[in-house]
Amino acid sequence: MNNRRKQRGNVVNTPQTNTDVQIEDRLVGRFLEFLAKDIQQRPEVVKPLSRGIAARLSALTKGKRKRVDIEAPIEGAVDL
Repeated sequence: MNNRRKQRGNVVNTPQTNTDVQIEDRLVGRFLEFLAKDIQQRPEVVKPLSRGIAARLSALTKGKRKRVDIEAPIEGAVDL
């Protein structure tokens, strides 16, 4: 994965470091914790996707669907 940063008006790709991944993992984890807590506290706000949104998502991902092999090895470092 690459990070993008600006350097004197130009976008420069830099390799993602383990620190970047750890920060990203913590942020995602905190967001998921927030989401779980909110759903527990206010389950009435959880609604199914409308047909319109589902159709739009389907159109956006058409031709980009990829089967995931859950038995395939994971590439890169993984903290569990």
